Amino acid sequence: MHTLSMGKQIDLGNNETWTVGLVQDGADWLALTLTESKTFKGRVAAEKWLAKRGYRPDGTKIQN
Repeated sequence: MHTLSMGKQIDLGNNETWTVGLVQDGADWLALTLTESKTFKGRVAAEKWLAKRGYRPDGTKIQN
């Protein structure tokens, strides 16, 4: 299975990392925030879900 990450990786400093943003896992798209995640069949829907939570697909915060 092929995984493509467009998200931002956050190093927690204890051999763990978190990913925030959009990740493609096979045919599905994973939208990840620090507190929530959801799987989508399409990229556009995943991007909209992230935007509602204040994130861009690359994991950066949307500035108001």
